[in-house]
Amino acid sequence: MIIISPDTELPALLDITLSGVAGINSSLHLYGQNNDLITSSDNNPAGIGEEIMGIGITKPGSYYVMVTAKGYASSDQPYKIMYDLRKHNVSEEMEPNNNFNSANQFVQNHMKGRISSDGDRDFFLYRSGSGRKDFYRIEVRPPEAVDAKISLYDKNRNLIISLDNSGAGGNEVFPNFCSTEDFFIVISAKHNQFSSNYYTLSVDQLDKPNTMETEPNDTKGKASPVNGGSITGYTSYKKDIDYFLLEYDRRVKIEFVIEGVKDGEIKVSITDPLGYILKSVTVKHNIQKNLTEFVDKKGYIIVESIRENYDNPYRIDLKSGN
Repeated sequence: MIIISPDTELPALLDITLSGVAGINSSLHLYGQNNDLITSSDNNPAGIGEEIMGIGITKPGSYYVMVTAKGYASSDQPYKIMYDLRKHNVSEEMEPNNNFNSANQFVQNHMKGRISSDGDRDFFLYRSGSGRKDFYRIEVRPPEAVDAKISLYDKNRNLIISLDNSGAGGNEVFPNFCSTEDFFIVISAKHNQFSSNYYTLSVDQLDKPNTMETEPNDTKGKASPVNGGSITGYTSYKKDIDYFLLEYDRRVKIEFVIEGVKDGEIKVSITDPLGYILKSVTVKHNIQKNLTEFVDKKGYIIVESIRENYDNPYRIDLKSGN
C-alpha cells in the first residue's frame, strides 16, 4: 500500500518499479482508493521486471499495488517494489490519458510522454479558442525503438487524419494542420512497440498567409479556393494530393509559375472545368517551372506528391494574360 498524505503537493507523478525474478513472468497492477484498477504493466518476459511510470496522483489517500505471476509459478527468490512520487511538470504527460475524457491539456507548445506498453495510446487536448483559421506544425519525435503514429480529431471526436509516414525512430510531421477550434492529438505506436524512453510532441502555431492550402483538400469536392495571385502548400503526408479551385467570370489565359519543394518532387497539373487534365509538369527540388493554359471560367490545379519533404513548401504564382 502506498499512502499519499494530505500535505503532499498535488498533482504529482507516481513511478513504481518491480524487480525481476528468475523464471517468473510477473505483472504489476495499481489500484485506486475504491479498488478500481488504474493501470497495469505486463510487458516483459520471465525474469525481467515491470514498471509503471508517470501515473497522475491528484488526491491524497491509499493506493494499492498488486504483483501476480503467470501460470501459478513460484520462486524462493524475493522481489522488490520501489516507488517514487515526484512533482508534476506541466510539459510531461500524466497517465492514464488513454481516452478523450482523460486527455492531457497542452499548457506549453510541447509535451513529453512514453508509449509505455503494447497498445498504449496517449490523448492530448489542444485548446485553440481563437475562432479563426490557424495553422500549426505538429511533430512527434519518438525514441529509436518506437514507430509512432499521430492521429488528429476535432473537438467532437471525429477523426480528421492519421499519419504514419516514417519507420521506427523516425519523426512524424504534419507541417500545416489547419483548425478553427480545439482539437485532440493521439500518439500511438505499432503492435508490440513501446519504450521507457520519452517521445516529444510539439505543436507550433504558424504565421501563414491566406494563400495557404487547407487540408484535407485531396478531392475536387474539398479543393482549396485560390484567393489572389498565389498559393502555398505542403506535401503533408505520403502520396499527398492537393486540389485548388480556379474560378473566373470569363475564359482567361493563365501562366502558372511553379516553385517546387526543396529536397522533394511534385507533379502539377491543370484541368478543365470537369477535372480532366489538360497539361502537367514534374518539378524536382525548389527549381522553377512554368505552365501556360487557358481556364474556361473554372478549372483545378492538382499537386501530387512524388517525393515528400514535410519541412519545405511549394509555391505557385498565377499571372493572367489576355
